[in-house]
Amino acid sequence: VLSKGYNNMKKKTEAIVYILIIFIIALIISGIIVFAKRNEPKKENIALEAYEIANVEEVSKDIPEFKVEIIGDYEGLLDNNILKEKNIKMYQFDAGISNGNQTQTAKYTGFKLADILDAIDIYEYSSLEFKSDEDYSSVVNEANDKSFIVFMKNEKEIDISLLLVDKPYYKSVQNITRIFVGNDHTFLEDKS
Repeated sequence: VLSKGYNNMKKKTEAIVYILIIFIIALIISGIIVFAKRNEPKKENIALEAYEIANVEEVSKDIPEFKVEIIGDYEGLLDNNILKEKNIKMYQFDAGISNGNQTQTAKYTGFKLADILDAIDIYEYSSLEFKSDEDYSSVVNEANDKSFIVFMKNEKEIDISLLLVDKPYYKSVQNITRIFVGNDHTFLEDKS
């Protein structure tokens, strides 16, 4: 009778030990989850002023297929393969874009225009005219640190576009199909 009571007590003790082990493992796992969530980078909803850039970081993403014809004082083609081959740095950044009345902040991914021009050996120009497939155009006289060729907005793919953060948004061009490289007002001549 004594050994039967001892066996029951032993079984109860083993069950309690198993329950305690499971409880400790569950606590460890939940602690790891809480720690990981706490150390996750926070996505801040920032509001930038017009023409302002923040959180610029070098990134690596797949580049969608595109082709942009380059004509004028430089003849050639700009496409996704050239950007890869030339190993041009890709950036993700927040930009305060103004439409003239209000400013919206968006996250863009793309390339600095100056880096692209250097990589394809366009050093001397008085103007670059960017044209869309809808014949909308914008002229750039200087590529600065706020001039980008972008392909993502707020983590969604967009048509390859010229983004001039330091100018009102209407100066930017969506779905670029042609770049005219001019010197001394050659962009005013017929470019067909």
